[in-house]
Amino acid sequence: MKSITAILFLLVLTPCVFGAVLSYPGELLRNDPFEEDAQSLFPAGASGNAVTVDYVPDGKIADPDSVFAGFTQDGASEKNKLVFKNGRVTRYVLGGFSLQGDVKANSVVFSDGLAADAAIAKLCGGQTKNGDANENSATISGGRIVGDVYGGDADGDGNASENSVKISNGKFSGFVNGGGVSGVGIARKNRVAISGGTVAMGVAGGFAHVAGVLPVDKENKKDEEKTNSVLENVVKISGRAEIDGNVSGGFVLDSNGSVKKNTVDISGGTIRGTVYGGRAFNGEASGNTVVISGGAIKDRNGGFSPVYAGFVEEAENNGRAIGNAVVISGSPALETITLHGNNLPTWKTDGNTLSFKGFRGTIHGLSRFQDIEIDRESVVTVDGDGPHEIFNLNNRGRIVFKNGKATVHGKVDGNPIE
Repeated sequence: MKSITAILFLLVLTPCVFGAVLSYPGELLRNDPFEEDAQSLFPAGASGNAVTVDYVPDGKIADPDSVFAGFTQDGASEKNKLVFKNGRVTRYVLGGFSLQGDVKANSVVFSDGLAADAAIAKLCGGQTKNGDANENSATISGGRIVGDVYGGDADGDGNASENSVKISNGKFSGFVNGGGVSGVGIARKNRVAISGGTVAMGVAGGFAHVAGVLPVDKENKKDEEKTNSVLENVVKISGRAEIDGNVSGGFVLDSNGSVKKNTVDISGGTIRGTVYGGRAFNGEASGNTVVISGGAIKDRNGGFSPVYAGFVEEAENNGRAIGNAVVISGSPALETITLHGNNLPTWKTDGNTLSFKGFRGTIHGLSRFQDIEIDRESVVTVDGDGPHEIFNLNNRGRIVFKNGKATVHGKVDGNPIE
């Protein structure tokens, strides 16, 4: 009797533990839960599902409007996996979705096909309209994605933490972001790694947006925990990646949230746009880092482009950019790039630093760093007209200003400027 009871108990639990397994073609499309007259693919359960899409989009098989591996209007959506091998989906490709709940540990693996081919469309590891998006991922090795790509998306109030996007090939017409928040919440420890493919609208490790400026509680020393701040996110660009648009370790679009301890690491590829370690709107950008050891950074229009350690959009207000860093090594192509500590008038006391470590090459200019260090292995040529403003220069290697002079406001240690 005990063994029969145990078997029955296991059979009852099995659908809940392992979820549904769907393949398209094979499964019938269902009425889309949001869009009238649309037909989409999604299982009945919210968690633990596995969905595969694999067909040639030649008109013989109906294209799903959206595909969800896990879907719920209320509660959590967790541990769903969507494998997209080929096909065409016009709107959403989502590993997990919840209208009112958390999404966690969902994934999309996309290798070929066409996705998010609509004005409002997205490929996302996990998305919630009101909850937290944590530990979701999107891994892409080919195909074309027209809309934006997110690892995890808290598309309302909620946090987005430890989500990731990994791209090795493909064409992307939209914005690529590790983890995003579109309300009150924190985007923290999200990652983007791009080693191949082309991205047309820029990249951010973590991104936050909210309509209107949120109030700041001056009694709370951790204001960033109560707003829509972006903390400890990472972007890595390598290999043969082609990025058109700006690259930001962390980016707050339009509020007073903080942008702290984010990183952009460039070891290969080509970026046509501005690079920001951390980009705030009307808050603090601090402790962000840009590391460049390879690749090329250029202007989209063939002119000159900046790299900022820290940046505040509303520079005339109370935002600060302090304690940020740029580190240059190897022989990256930076001939048309000006390196900036920040964009603020307080640069002489803000602690932003520039370090050349074994760099041999040319930059267009440098400006607004409190401290610049050039090690013994570096030979730096600056060929722009300037102004080249430095507060403290510690020069153990060699730096040559071909056009225009450098203005040192503090002190010079080591070899003199030529």
